[in-house]
Amino acid sequence: MRLGPLGVAPWLGAVVVLQLVNVVSQLDRYVLGYIASVEPKACAVLCSNCDACDARPVCTPCSECRTANDAQRYSVAEATCLSAAEYGVLTGVAFSLFYAAASAVTGPVLDRIGARVKWLLAAAVLIWSAATAAQALASTFWLLAICRALVGLAESVTSPAAYSVIAAVVPASRRSIANAVFSVGVYWGGGLASACLLLDNRVGWRAVVAGIGALGVVATALAAACLPSASSHRAMASRALSLGQGQTGGGDETVARVCATPGFVLTVVAATARFLAGLSIAFFLAKFMAAQFPTRADDFSIGNAVIVAACGTTSALGGGAVGDALSRFGPMAQLWVPIVGGLVAAGAMAVTFLSPSFEASMGGLAVAYLFAEAWFGPTLAAVQTLVPLDHIGTATALFVAITTAGGSVAPAVLGAVWDSLDDKRDIRFALVAAVSGCYVIASAAFALVIARAKPVGSDAGSSAGR
Repeated sequence: MRLGPLGVAPWLGAVVVLQLVNVVSQLDRYVLGYIASVEPKACAVLCSNCDACDARPVCTPCSECRTANDAQRYSVAEATCLSAAEYGVLTGVAFSLFYAAASAVTGPVLDRIGARVKWLLAAAVLIWSAATAAQALASTFWLLAICRALVGLAESVTSPAAYSVIAAVVPASRRSIANAVFSVGVYWGGGLASACLLLDNRVGWRAVVAGIGALGVVATALAAACLPSASSHRAMASRALSLGQGQTGGGDETVARVCATPGFVLTVVAATARFLAGLSIAFFLAKFMAAQFPTRADDFSIGNAVIVAACGTTSALGGGAVGDALSRFGPMAQLWVPIVGGLVAAGAMAVTFLSPSFEASMGGLAVAYLFAEAWFGPTLAAVQTLVPLDHIGTATALFVAITTAGGSVAPAVLGAVWDSLDDKRDIRFALVAAVSGCYVIASAAFALVIARAKPVGSDAGSSAGR
């Protein structure tokens, strides 16, 4: 593999820029899941079983405490009177349905525009950043829902565009680690979103989302200035054509070919189960911990931020490296990473939700992140191996759209369960089923992919950068 002037692979700079864009994207996506659980410290214990704007007589002391402590400044739920079911819609369906619908168009477009992909990505980043900042003006559920829908529409471009660039510029033997480097943005963004609990308690939720929107302007500039040039994309297209993988057929035909690829649908099923588990954690872990350990809010904010960022990053990069090593034994061998990681994480998350000890719960969470988050790099590398290079945009868009839309069911269902509970701590049983159960299902599906998948015979990316 050729090295650049600084002694590093020439594709690494593009991957790092894409990773930074991903950090801001994930921060935009998940911050609502954390700041919605904010409660004035003086009211934490008193309100542990009372929802926002809860008018039940038993919650009258809680309501009085919230009013006295200016809860609407610090709690988006209190400021907009969000029920748990509405919260589940905002964090799940309101984002994911629009994300999935737009992705149906995004994939085929990315397979055709080539040289202009970075400009499409930069425009998308600017739009979802503006929509995030606009949430600061919302006073009702419906205004928040419109903003979340706009974020979903614009973010439908981000991951497919990034993975298209990675598939084109990174050699096949290094794609697992490249995908892992990009996916690290999920954990850094998630860690920053958790840390926003502390920031919210100081400046208020409206200032938090407005500030995050401003970060998107920086991400827009980076994408426009630093991603590969038009000439680089023309070179990528030439490599694909030289290997007989030029684009043929219309968008519908391309989608049909991707879906008919042996192993692709099973991989999507496995990944959807992983997203069901992941989104359950992302949007209901903070609410569960606030109910289970109401006096440990700051400890959770800091501890969760460290676990998500440090353990998630370690797991993602380690999984990418192990996946690349396993790929020497066959292109699908790297899927043993998510199989083993998911089974270990299933047990660890059961400890997180069922333990009466805060320290044991956080320990289980750390173990789960160390093993579970190794899955994404090897899984995307497997998808990129299953389909031809000129179908990568469509395949990635389908993969991301279906898994995200499928995973969005979890917050909506858990929100309805939460509203039905008198003791909010009982949500732990539903969380064990949603998280640990889906980890086990995903591991079984990945095992079937290994048995049935048939990777493409030639790989344009294998000659890239060598």
